[in-house]
Amino acid sequence: MEILKEMVPKLSRVAIIANPDHPGESGELGASRAAAERLGVRVSYYPIRNPAELEAALSEVVASRAEGAVVFPDSLTNTRRSMLATFFLKNRIPSAAGWAPYAESGFLVSYGPDLLAAYRRLAYFVDRIIKRAKPADLPIEMPSTIEMVINRRTATALNVSLPSTIALRANRVID
Repeated sequence: MEILKEMVPKLSRVAIIANPDHPGESGELGASRAAAERLGVRVSYYPIRNPAELEAALSEVVASRAEGAVVFPDSLTNTRRSMLATFFLKNRIPSAAGWAPYAESGFLVSYGPDLLAAYRRLAYFVDRIIKRAKPADLPIEMPSTIEMVINRRTATALNVSLPSTIALRANRVID
């Protein structure tokens, strides 16, 4: 939310699209709402559980004249991330998500765990379990590598300037 507001300073209305059944969704939604309040941004929440609800939500996002969109990544939105990116670009809505593949598909920005690093770390746990460690005895770990990916093509198409403060913090900029 903060990165999106920094990239689009006049942002005042953001649509959040998320699956309420996805683990962690309530925590992400609470944190997003708190950040939006601090930034003076009004949030509209669009819960989606299936493709039909996603289509209906997108129609409502346009009708509400949202100036930005935050999509929480899950299997439903991940498999439709290219369609979502195209939709947001067509409707001139700057978009953000929590995984790099969304920015790679055309979202303006992503900020979240480095999925490849997380998958590599997963190999450690698989190895431990193969060597007969009890899964319940293994530590719970948070992602240790967070990345920001910016899609400059999308920024240009939306006429969003890339502030140097954002560009310097980005792990990757897609040209």
